[in-house]
Amino acid sequence: MERKNTQAILALEAQGQIDFTMVSRTLLYDALTYNMQDKESKNYKILPVVSLVLFHGEGKWTAASSLMERMDIPENLKGIPNDWKMKIVDIKDLDYHLLGNEDNRNVVKAVRKIWKDQSDNLKGFFVTKAVARVIAVLTGKEEILDQIKGDEGTVAMWSFWQDIEDLGFQKGKMETLKMMLTNLFGKLTPELTLKIELSNKEKLNNLTLHISDIHSEADVYKILE
Repeated sequence: MERKNTQAILALEAQGQIDFTMVSRTLLYDALTYNMQDKESKNYKILPVVSLVLFHGEGKWTAASSLMERMDIPENLKGIPNDWKMKIVDIKDLDYHLLGNEDNRNVVKAVRKIWKDQSDNLKGFFVTKAVARVIAVLTGKEEILDQIKGDEGTVAMWSFWQDIEDLGFQKGKMETLKMMLTNLFGKLTPELTLKIELSNKEKLNNLTLHISDIHSEADVYKILE
């Protein structure tokens, strides 16, 4: 990072889950970067290190953001240990209008709408396939990546997100069915497990409707045909 002859080292960590160890890890990253400068620098001065944690998960960051918050010590001793505070930037709180790059604006805009339960506002919102892939990763929906073919063209965010939610619902239903059948049979064969995992939504719905009629693995195969 450089501005008017002022240089700094910018370190960015993307974090999708709330992690109470993040503050000590940031301290370690910064210390290692300063130590690297001590070993490589030929003069007294070193560059400032600016570490930012970009939180792109659901909800608010509720874990500690300073070392002192993690210490259970008497109030009168809190000023004695060296403290360390990390800088957290919540992607959902960013003003995407201030971003100069259109792709970056679309990423922040989509993540904000998705996590703040405004997915209805995704209607009429189109992004490039590269941006759609980034959004899928930032929202923890990597399973949808295989459905984005090629690099050309755009993705309609409304239908894209509906596909993600349908896929998540189908995956949950699949796991529930496997658990129910495991309780019924004791153990599922690898072949039957694969058959269930390769079944589409309609077949899984049909299997759910007839779950009380199943008495053997043969019954399952018959329903899934």
